[in-house]
Amino acid sequence: MKMNVTLICNDIQLYNSFSASELFNSVKIGSELDLDTKYDCLIISDRILGYDDLTNKLPHIDAENIFYLLSDSRSESRINSIKYVLMSKNIFVVPPRLTDRQIIDRVCQKLDIDRLMTNNAITFFGADSKVGTTMTAQAAAEVLAAETVLKIGFLNLSGQPSFNYIPGNIEGFGIDQIKTKIFNFVLSEEELKSAMVQKGKLHILPSVKILSDLRYYKPRHVEYLINLATGIFDIVIVDAGSYPNSGLFIGALNATKFRYMVTTQQESCKSAFEMTRDQVLNVLDIDTSEIMLIINRYSELMPNNYKLADEFYKMVHAVSLPNVPGAFWQAEEQRKTLCGMDYHYDMQLRGLIKIIAGQLGFEYSPPDKKKKIGFSGLFRKSGGNSLWNL
Repeated sequence: MKMNVTLICNDIQLYNSFSASELFNSVKIGSELDLDTKYDCLIISDRILGYDDLTNKLPHIDAENIFYLLSDSRSESRINSIKYVLMSKNIFVVPPRLTDRQIIDRVCQKLDIDRLMTNNAITFFGADSKVGTTMTAQAAAEVLAAETVLKIGFLNLSGQPSFNYIPGNIEGFGIDQIKTKIFNFVLSEEELKSAMVQKGKLHILPSVKILSDLRYYKPRHVEYLINLATGIFDIVIVDAGSYPNSGLFIGALNATKFRYMVTTQQESCKSAFEMTRDQVLNVLDIDTSEIMLIINRYSELMPNNYKLADEFYKMVHAVSLPNVPGAFWQAEEQRKTLCGMDYHYDMQLRGLIKIIAGQLGFEYSPPDKKKKIGFSGLFRKSGGNSLWNL
């Protein structure tokens, strides 16, 4: 049975999004809370009813389900405090900086309403900078494209122009070429593909080159881009980078269901993660225990990987990618990933692909382990033309 939803807010676009979803029996909007009315599902904006007013009126509100929309104007610590207090009163808090679709997703999830979600996009992000997030995410995309029949899209949304692992001249490619269309939500599938570097079944969208443009990207722009890409490619791999205050980072994490965090065994990563967790992930109500952990540049001389995953990060340990002495420098110099440069690295990377295959529901059979042919090697054997071979 569909529910009746009442929005107490001044956001007509949010009302239109709820109405257009056709997930509810009826959707109404109002600027005042009527204490004489019984509500099925009541969604209240803190711009209309402040936290203190809400708590004072709670005993008089007759509603089966109450959601409280928080705005960006509150500090992280206050948002967390409000969330925990209202949760104790059976009120679900919707964090700030969510798009309309993401708000609807949160409401549907809480109400156990079936909603078609995008399940073919995966986001990689870094616990800190320089942990190899882009390298890992793109390497995973390369293996998926080389060793499956699937068409793969890789979106570099890290905001770091120096970290495109793409040899050759890529002028004329990248998110900068289509930013105006993204900002106005009029980007076509062909326009997106034309901005991507193609190598066989892999399409790569290079990152932002104009750093001053970073502040213009909002989470809704990223959600729009990812949603468009998921309609084109069988799997979309997103590199969200490691800068938690950017709209690219927040948009990518909010717009995808499956998330992987890349870290190393360094203490600096632990400190950076704690800040990101407390100031961003908790505020966005992202459960870090559901994030998969990748320990990159793993060394047996450092703290045990499972101990890091279980005791500190409290995440599910996916794989540990080994440290390959000298290879990272060589890869950056040649602007390529580590695929095909180290046998043990490739094996661990294929273990990651097996996990992704299980999450997304497709079959993956890695090639014979005796064949140490990397991504670039596969394409040299096939004779394919690409920027890699220029």
